[in-house]
Amino acid sequence: AMMAVTLPYILFGVDVEQVLDYKAEDPAFERARDRALRAGLELAPTDRWLSCAAGARPDHLFSNVIRITGVDGTDAAQLTYAELEARKRIRQHIAFWRGYIPGCENAYVGHTSEQMGIRDTRRIVGERRLETSDCLECTKPQDTILRCMGPIDNVDRGQGSEHIWLDDESDWYGIPYGCMVPAGLDNLLVAGRCFSSSERAQSGSRGQGLLMGMGHAAGVAATKVAERGIRAREVDVPELQAELTAQGMDLGLDGLG
Repeated sequence: AMMAVTLPYILFGVDVEQVLDYKAEDPAFERARDRALRAGLELAPTDRWLSCAAGARPDHLFSNVIRITGVDGTDAAQLTYAELEARKRIRQHIAFWRGYIPGCENAYVGHTSEQMGIRDTRRIVGERRLETSDCLECTKPQDTILRCMGPIDNVDRGQGSEHIWLDDESDWYGIPYGCMVPAGLDNLLVAGRCFSSSERAQSGSRGQGLLMGMGHAAGVAATKVAERGIRAREVDVPELQAELTAQGMDLGLDGLG
């Protein structure tokens, strides 16, 4: 089960305030899509129209709407298919934006990503594994090296996508140090969306900002491995946590269980 792939793009020439005013009334553009579909416009049912926002400049609208399912991000042929499908959908989207969303009457594509956005492929088997239940139950292990509050997001299981928020959106779960340490392999730490986890757990903890924090933790741990001539799995985690805290990372140490 892999997450859908996407190709973000930016619309220029948009009255963004007018779009956002309309979006407040029709958040997922469902009413607008119904009108467009009745008029014969082709729009993919998997695209997620909630995923658009004001761009970096006054007349820019950022779109992360495209969701192409069933694509293996390690397969060149499937990536080529996804690229072609995404470009086709962008043309459909332009007709939708211009014809059905107030403020987009003069919109045009000013920029697209240079390649497909792939949300997950391979993951390591680590000394520890972040499980789906850890996320939903907001588990806070003693060896936490990163806090996360991401929801279960768009894992395609053949029956459409799912989006499950935490019961308490202010709560969080911890990612254990061992999720970065490959089982049975020395001298390697793995930071990024390929860390040891279930596919559902990964879907909620793969955000770029979060994984930068994981890279921070891996970097500090790697210095200890190099300085002391130890294995990655032998790093003193409380000492690592203390150093990360001193460097400005808030690990919620008082709440660890």
